[in-house]
Amino acid sequence: MPAIRSASEIAEKWARVTPGRAPDYEAGVKSPKKDWESETLKAADAYREGVQAAISEGRFEKGVRKAGTSKWQDRAIRLGVTRWGPGVAAAKDAYAKGFAPYRD
Repeated sequence: MPAIRSASEIAEKWARVTPGRAPDYEAGVKSPKKDWESETLKAADAYREGVQAAISEGRFEKGVRKAGTSKWQDRAIRLGVTRWGPGVAAAKDAYAKGFAPYRD
């Protein structure tokens, strides 16, 4: 295997450089090479098979055990709290549309 930087060096560079790529992310979403909906629908069978394999192999439970409560709490507090308000505000119209059939 070729010599590469340590995992911590790679992670540090990723964390330092990637946030500045937000404009590239936005440009890719605005102008994808292929249509998201049609390409995603083509993958429905593979998705279904993958989910079924994950269920049969107990991957959900394995992931929960690997993370544990402490990782869940840490990530929910460090990331979830700051994203909560903007996410709710951005979802207002979709929430109203989705809830309307149950209210009316």
